[in-house]
Parts: sequence; C-alpha cells; structure tokens
Amino acid sequence: MPCCSYTSLYLETMKIHHLLLAGIVLLTAMSCNTIKSSGDSGKGAAEAAAQLKNFPAPRKGYVRYVINLPSRSINQEQNYKIELSPGKLMMVDCNRHFLAGSLKEETVNGFGYTYYTFATSGNVSATRMGCPDAKLTQKFVAAKSLLTDYNSRLPLVIYAPEGYQVRYKVFKASAETAAPEA
Repeated sequence: MPCCSYTSLYLETMKIHHLLLAGIVLLTAMSCNTIKSSGDSGKGAAEAAAQLKNFPAPRKGYVRYVINLPSRSINQEQNYKIELSPGKLMMVDCNRHFLAGSLKEETVNGFGYTYYTFATSGNVSATRMGCPDAKLTQKFVAAKSLLTDYNSRLPLVIYAPEGYQVRYKVFKASAETAAPEA
C-alpha cells in the first residue's frame, strides 16, 4: 500500500498554494503614482541624467517614463517589489474595462540595464453588466500589470505610446510569515 493517497497529495499541493497566496496577501501597497516623463526625484538630477544617457531615446510616437526610486540598502530592497500598470484615462460606464496590451522586458545592449516597452492595439474589453444609467465617468483603464524587483541604483525606464500613462505601486513584504494549516 502506498504511503500517501492521491487525496493527501492533492491536500499537500493545496496547502502550498494557500501558503503562496498568504505570501501575496502579505504584500502591502505602499503607494500608487502616475509617473512623470521627467521622472521622480530620488537621486540628484545630474546622476539621474547620466544614467539615462545609456537608455535608448523613445522611438517616434512613444514617451519615456522614468522612476527613480528612493535609495534603500540591498537587504531592505529584497523586501520590496514594484508593480507597473500601463493604461489610459478613458470615459467608461459601470462595467469593468481592460486594455489590450503588455509590457515587454528589454535590455540595453552593452550595459545589461533593463527597461520595459508597452505595446498595445488600443482595444478595450469590458464586462457586459447592464448599467442602470448611461452615466460615463473618467477612469484609468489598465492593461495587465507587471511585478518587478525594487532597485534604487538604476532608474526604472518604461516606454509607452503617446496618450498612455504608466502608474506604479510599491509593495513591501510584511516581517511576519504565515504557515499553512496542517
């Protein structure tokens, strides 16, 4: 007779999934900002400008967004993550709206620096709830977000088509860890 059944193996797998979910839940949103194309200050202007010269200029029809994160020690930075959310302000009804598009990670040749390019067709999908009124409100309609490591030593550079924005959140892991139920 085997030492464990399919049921107990399934339960162990579910415990692992719950532990992973608990870890994600422990991430706390620290901030949500719209990035300025000139960047957030966290470094001196001269240092930030010197680092940006290694990144490609935005191609025609694109805008370069820059995030200069506040400096933290390497030990602290491992507890932080950045969520990038590209999107566009749009007039929408009561449904949930989703922008088609994705962020692609790219590397600066010769330097190894990472940057992101947002590509979109501009198509928007939405749920099909019946809205009680035809009222439209302006909301940020986002494409799929991307979670990346916190790195205050280099600027976080994102290229997006003109008319689109990039927003970001800083997540910090809790000092507490959770254990799954036995």
